[in-house]
Amino acid sequence: MDWGGHIIKCGLTPLLIEMIEEGFISAFVCNGAVVIHDYENCLLWQVSSRCVARFIIDGSFGMAEEKAKELTALSIKVLMRVWVWEKQLVKNYVQ
Repeated sequence: MDWGGHIIKCGLTPLLIEMIEEGFISAFVCNGAVVIHDYENCLLWQVSSRCVARFIIDGSFGMAEEKAKELTALSIKVLMRVWVWEKQLVKNYVQ
């Protein structure tokens, strides 16, 4: 299934999960907007950066720099946890 950020932005994640569980979907191809909206909705549960009318007045529309920094920091944390987990697996296997 090929899709963009509007699926996530509009709150259709439960539908995607159901489609996976029912075997209708086995793989996704998506763009970078999916990552941004998923991050905003799931981790922060804040208003999406695409809510133009609300943010255009104070000039904060887009907020690309902030999201990039936050996602980079999150990615580093996740990668470090995976690295520690893999290291432990190898250590347990060798012993």
